[in-house]
Amino acid sequence: PFAMSGAWGSSKLLWWQAYLCAVIGSTIPAFVIIPLLLPVFAWMKKTKWFAKIANAFDERFNGKSKNIGEKVKSEIDLKKAEKIKFWGVVAFVGVPLPLTGAWTGSAVAAYLKIHWLKGVFAVFLGNLISGMIMLSFCLLFPNDVDMITYIFLGLIAIVLMVCLVLHFAKKNKAKAEAVKVENEQEIDKRTTEGSDEVVIKAIFEDVNNEDDSAKTNEEDNVADNSKTEETPSLDDVK
Repeated sequence: PFAMSGAWGSSKLLWWQAYLCAVIGSTIPAFVIIPLLLPVFAWMKKTKWFAKIANAFDERFNGKSKNIGEKVKSEIDLKKAEKIKFWGVVAFVGVPLPLTGAWTGSAVAAYLKIHWLKGVFAVFLGNLISGMIMLSFCLLFPNDVDMITYIFLGLIAIVLMVCLVLHFAKKNKAKAEAVKVENEQEIDKRTTEGSDEVVIKAIFEDVNNEDDSAKTNEEDNVADNSKTEETPSLDDVK
């Protein structure tokens, strides 16, 4: 709808021109993304500056490809599994919604380890479908093409805001859980140290009690001996 918008005036494209430009332009990035995304991410993870970015995108694209990957794992037949991957990417790209377009679909194809030519073809078919859906809306409502464009851009903004909010919420939750685990470990450490101190204290008390009892017995023995020595015998009395 953007290429057919009235904002271009007389320079706006015809419906078939807009459709071809949208399909071809959306497919071109797949030639680069599918074969190079994983090697580039692997390199970024080894660097200090780009590691966090690569891990964030890695987690996101893994989540996007998870549903298709789970279906593939349940299939024993390799050919059938490849078909599931292929048509899964086609369906993903074919839905004309924000963050389900050719760029994200190419990343999903890369993470599913589809051969890059098959991945490009899957993205191309998905672009044909999504482009046809959007073109149908524009042709059915020719006077509302600008409105369709604004609605689509608004959806993109909303989705991006929601993604940012969820990202920071998840990040804060992870930090809170890490702090909680650290506090629990500190409490366990203190408890362990406290129990060790109690045990050591009890041992010292037992040793002191034994020393006291031994000292008391020794004093009693000394007292008994002194009494025995002081007590005169009958011969001494006579």
